[in-house]
Parts: sequence; structure tokens; C-alpha cells
Amino acid sequence: GAGGAAAAGRAAPAAAPAAAAGPMRRRLRPASQHRTLGPGACSGCHGPQNQWWFGHAHYRSADPFFDGDPDTVRIATLYGISPSQITRGGSLCMDCHGTVVSGKEARDVLDGVSCESCHGAAADWLEPHKNERDKQLGRSRPGYRAALANGKADLGDLALRARTCSGCHYVTDPRLLSAGHPSGAEFDYVRGMAEVRHWQATAAPGELRTAFAAALAGRGPVPQVERAVLAAGGGQTEPTVRRRRAAASSSPGGRPAVLALAPPPPRPARAGGSSPAAAAARRELPELPGISGSLTLEELLAALQRRIAELYRLTSQPPGSGR
Repeated sequence: GAGGAAAAGRAAPAAAPAAAAGPMRRRLRPASQHRTLGPGACSGCHGPQNQWWFGHAHYRSADPFFDGDPDTVRIATLYGISPSQITRGGSLCMDCHGTVVSGKEARDVLDGVSCESCHGAAADWLEPHKNERDKQLGRSRPGYRAALANGKADLGDLALRARTCSGCHYVTDPRLLSAGHPSGAEFDYVRGMAEVRHWQATAAPGELRTAFAAALAGRGPVPQVERAVLAAGGGQTEPTVRRRRAAASSSPGGRPAVLALAPPPPRPARAGGSSPAAAAARRELPELPGISGSLTLEELLAALQRRIAELYRLTSQPPGSGR
């Protein structure tokens, strides 16, 4: 009838695209002209800051990729990155979520967002920074100026700090947004600065708001894009990725034993004679991976590094304290 004819004449609603819209990119942030050394480069002198990092979300920022988090895998798949590649240093994901060591871009990253992610690739500025003298000269001391000239980021400059943080926390790439990645437009940078602060000098909240507002305005508004969805059978939601912290065998519950650090629990009041070492002994540590030919040297070293970090955190002793 007439109704059927009218219905036939109407265009069917367009289905959501099965792939994200927009060009693929290799990076979200400008590449450094200096080499990245990787986590551990700064821990020899900055033990307290390194200890802080072990308990912060930046340390665990790559974990969802290694753990096969379904939302994380879906976004990467829609963007065009296969599940087997999302932990590689050369993937777009690790540009913000991991520390990519120079010369190892084709390998799995070993850690999340670490010192050099914010302070700059350290190969050329680490030595002048370590050999600084005349601390009373402040920012004008020769070692500090030499470090800045060789790739160290001057994060005391609020404008540069705002551009550095928002480079990852404020997403404007159309394809990444179409794949379902949050834009971060509502991120509270003043609160973030309070949580991430591991330095002495501070800035007033008003100064921070002004600096970050300018940085975001320079990037422009978040573009409006159509959200892509995976077609039936078009994506792998439970990928098989090489887990840097997974045991060779499964735990009794059938789930691989993972050495990822959880947020530190509230520290109970110590009762008569209890020590940090005793408290650590009472808490069960995650199982170490089995030592077998299936583990690469880097995977084994990463597992051992995680175990040492966990022990340091449980005993409240910064690395290098000698206690």
C-alpha cells in the first residue's frame, strides 16, 4: 500500500562505521631530538620521587594494554592498531601511555609514563644535571642551563608544563576520538598538579588555570566526530598479547598471575613491635613468572623490576636508601 511505498522510499538509517574516521598517525606528540634512556635513569639520585612514582597512576598507565583490557583493545582496533602491536614502542598508544626507549621502538615498552615522558629525553642532559653545582644560584646555575640546552624540559615554565601535560591529557585527534578514546576535555589540571606534585616549588591555582586554559585554547576545541563501532566478528576483544608481567602458567583461578602493582592500600597503624618488613611478609606477593625459555630477557628483567618495586613499596624504603 501507500504506507509500504512511503517506507520503501525512505533511506535506511546509516549504520555506524566499523572503522574510525580520519587519517592514522604515528605520533600524537612531537618526537624528541634526543635519545630516551628509560626508567631507572633518575632513580639513583631521586629515590623519594621514584618511590612516589611506583604508587602513582602514571606508573601503571601501560597496564591495560598488557592486560588486554577490552575497552582499550576496542579503541586500538578501531583506530587500526592490531592487539599484537599495542604494547610496542612504535605504536601510537605508547606515545602517551608508555616510555619508549630509543632504539627499542619495535619492542614492548617496559613501563608507563616515567620521568623522561615529562622531563624530556635524558641521554644528553643527564650528565650536566648530575654534575650541577652552586645550587644557591637556582635556575641560573650553569649545570641547569646546560641541561635545558640539551633536551631537559623547563617545567618551571607554566606555559611549557601546560603544553606537556595537555599533550596527552587533551585529545583532539579525530580518528582517536572516533575510535572511542575520551577527549579529556573535563580533566582538572589544578587537581592533577596537586596529585602529581613531587617537587618543592608550587604555583597558585589561578596561575595554573590560566596556563592550562591557554594551552588548550592553542590546541583548539575537541572536534565532533561520528563514533565508530566494531562490526560483528570484526575485532578481537580478548586478544592474546605478550604479557610482560604474566606467568608462564595460569593461577588456580585460571587467570594468568600478573605482577602489576595495585594502588597502595591504606597503611594500618603499627602495633607493638611490628615492622615494615613484617607487614610485607604478611601480605602475599604476586607470583613471579616461571623461568623458562618462553620468556625473553627483557620480560624477565621487567618482572624482577616489578617485584623489587613492590618490595620497596611494602617496606616504605625508597630505592637506594641502603637500609
